[in-house]
Formats: sequence, structure tokens, C-alpha cells
Amino acid sequence: MIINNSLAALANAWEMLLDPPCPKSLSNRIQDADPDLLPELTVYGFPVLGFALGLLAVIFARVVNILPNPVASAFIFAGVCTLVSEYVTSGRSVGALASFIELRADGLSSHEAMLHSRSDFNVNRKPAGMLSMIAILVIKAFCFFVLFQKGQTIVIAGALMLSFAGQACLAALPSMESGQPFLEAHAVTFKRLWIVAFTFMIIVFISAPYAALAGMACGGAIIWIIQNMCLKNFDGMINEKIIGIAGAVIELTALLSGFLFIR
Repeated sequence: MIINNSLAALANAWEMLLDPPCPKSLSNRIQDADPDLLPELTVYGFPVLGFALGLLAVIFARVVNILPNPVASAFIFAGVCTLVSEYVTSGRSVGALASFIELRADGLSSHEAMLHSRSDFNVNRKPAGMLSMIAILVIKAFCFFVLFQKGQTIVIAGALMLSFAGQACLAALPSMESGQPFLEAHAVTFKRLWIVAFTFMIIVFISAPYAALAGMACGGAIIWIIQNMCLKNFDGMINEKIIGIAGAVIELTALLSGFLFIR
């Protein structure tokens, strides 16, 4: 029973985070899951799903590494990982972050820019928004390239896990639209969420200790800043765009931590 509930929670997290359809072998389990346990386990499903996606990148790196030209392998890895990472979310987080930067360039305050940001990847943008989107994608691709060359692609798994865990944490706040949290679970569940995240980061720590510590510190700081901004400006409420922006920033800072602190 616990296995079925865990797989159902993973499917639930998939449907909240990713655009490609969840495999039916997983999604069909949601109907049979314990309704009392499913919300709690779904919270834990966020970091599990993020780390699992990161492990796919690690496996892909092993496959691409068989090519005789290491530079070409790194370019292929970076390009594919960048495209896939945006495809699975339709670029919502990057789009919202670029929109935020564009609105800040127009003179809006940080909380106003977050509130009015647009998450559509293909929306018409001003030069500041277009340049910021290109810069974000280039930075991600560059980090993927360097991590591949250094043999530290496990950092990608840690970055995605921290991003998804941070989004789960922020989803505990009430929605601006409905007044209900995106993830309804006991407060202790969200505390245990970080035990799960810390456990995964131990795996990253073994290979890249400084990158793991810096990524966790940056992720925690970003979540604290967003929570306090929502408390101060939005009566403690949040929307999907703000959660997406936070997820994108956490992932980007974790990847940059890997680039800066790996040997």
C-alpha cells in the first residue's frame, strides 16, 4: 500500500510540475491512493521527482561521453539538457523570470514586477526581457557544459531537486486566486521536506561538497526572501508565477554554485 501511495504522490507531483503527460502506469495510481496520505506524500514527491530528473541527466552524460570528441560531447550534452529542461515545463519559469527582469527594467518595484510577470515563453517581449531570457538560457547551457567537462553532472540533480523542493515549500502559502494553499499538508510535513532534500544533497556533497553547501544556502535564502516578500506585500499569499520565478532562480543559483565551487 505504501508503494502505491508513494507512486501516486510522485504522479501527483509530476502533474503539478511538468507538462508532458504523466505515464498512465503512475497516474492511474492516484485514484487508488489514500486521500489522507496523498497530500503529505506529494510534498515529498517534489524533491524526489527533481532528483530523478537530474539523474537522467547524469545517465545521459555517461551515454554522450562515449563520443571520441570530448568538446563535442559537452556541447551536445549542454544543448540537449537546456532544451529538455525548458520543454518539460514549457519554459514557464524562465519566461516568468525574464518577464520579472523586464518589468524591473521598466521601473516597477520587485513585488509589483513579480505580481505582473507573464510566464508565457513565447510572449512578445521588450529588448530587456528578450535579452534576459537569452542570458538565462546561455548561463544554464554554460553551466551544463562545464559540469559535464568536470564530470560533476550530479550537481544538476541537486539543482533540480532544490528547485522543486523550494517550489513545494512556497506552495504551502495560500493562493491569491483561491485563498487555499497549492499543497495542503501539515506544517510538520514541510519541515520534513527539508530532511528529504538534505538527504539527497548528501549524495551531491560526496562529489561536490562546496557546490552542495553553496546551493543549499542560496536556495534557503531565496525561499526566505520570497516568503517574507509575500508576507509583507501580499498578505502572505502567492501565485504560480512567483513560485515559478523562485524555482528558476534557485535552479540557476545552484548551477552557478556548481560552476564556481567545483574543482
